[in-house]
Amino acid sequence: MTVYESLVALPGGLPSDLYQEHQAVWRVAASVAANGSEFLYSVETAADANLVRLRSLGKLWGGARVALPPAGRLAVRMVCATWSGEIAIPVPDDAVDEWFVRRMARLGFDTGEVSASALRFTEGRKREHLIRIPVREIACSFVVADAIAASEAFRHGVGRAKRFGCGMLRVVDTDPVQVASKLPSHHASVLRTFCTPVKSDRGADSHCTQTAHTATVLKLRS
Repeated sequence: MTVYESLVALPGGLPSDLYQEHQAVWRVAASVAANGSEFLYSVETAADANLVRLRSLGKLWGGARVALPPAGRLAVRMVCATWSGEIAIPVPDDAVDEWFVRRMARLGFDTGEVSASALRFTEGRKREHLIRIPVREIACSFVVADAIAASEAFRHGVGRAKRFGCGMLRVVDTDPVQVASKLPSHHASVLRTFCTPVKSDRGADSHCTQTAHTATVLKLRS
């Protein structure tokens, strides 16, 4: 099933506090997502900007339709932990590749060439409550083994902390120079590292515009 994506640049950049980041993204998403549609988000860092990728089952203002290909490469920011009640026990460095492959197999993917970043903790504070999440950035090659299960994972995300920017399976383009060539030159340097070609709902060429919250939405088309 088709999902929709938009790239958004938040005014003033992204807060360092995880909960404040969450609030900032959700305020903007409320004006971008149609009829309060549920959404995933992922922070994507390029050479000169921090952008937020929104994905929703419902239409996004300025959004584009995207779909999961049958094979390719993907990246995900993922909570890498086992759980004892609400206590997270981080997956050790020497076990994370196998843990990830097993996890993705249950979600309908055959994966290989796994590359995981060092474990880090993202933190935020909601009133007196400390939010602390163990995450890694993981990339891999993939082949869809179970189309129904993989589609569900692509649409709804994987693992915990999806409301805090984790769990979005992002298809990684293998030729970013070709993708950037399809965008206006003043955006190419920002989008070059991660933008993938998509089909737009709108007929106009790609451009920037402003939402009610002054966040910049980058509207893409192939």
